Amino acid sequence: MNSSNNKLQKVSRIVLILVRIVQGILLYSIVLNAYTGMRAIGISITAEMGDSVTSAIQNISISTIALAVLFIASAFLKSIRSEYTPFIDKNVARLKSMAILIAIIEPIGLAINFFSNMLRPISADGIKTVTHSSMGGMVIVLGLIVYCIAIVFEHGSYLQKQSDETL
Repeated sequence: MNSSNNKLQKVSRIVLILVRIVQGILLYSIVLNAYTGMRAIGISITAEMGDSVTSAIQNISISTIALAVLFIASAFLKSIRSEYTPFIDKNVARLKSMAILIAIIEPIGLAINFFSNMLRPISADGIKTVTHSSMGGMVIVLGLIVYCIAIVFEHGSYLQKQSDETL
């Protein structure tokens, strides 16, 4: 049991470092997209400007949700290192929060596309360009998988409590 706990702590430490790196990249991406969107607004009101602003808004929204997921994941990884077991109620709540945030990434992206298509001006040749991007439901399924893992952790937390009470 001790060797598996040590292994879990080492892996969580490495993954936490990677999470911190990705958090930095996402923060940079959010700032860069905000700058790009603001710059596009200042240029002129054209269909191309709408595409740039829409893209910036979509990227900022998705990156912000992903950043929130990573902040929750880092708290989860820290608790693995500091607690004697990963099966605690806080980790169950963290996993459920991560699952919800992951699952809403795609619907939010689709909603932004929908509203930007409604507001998109007609181009010079009289055609209204409509864009659509989707990940095919993959992100929603990933959110559901994380939710299933949260349920497993919830059961593990229940068993951990029973084990602690027995001892």
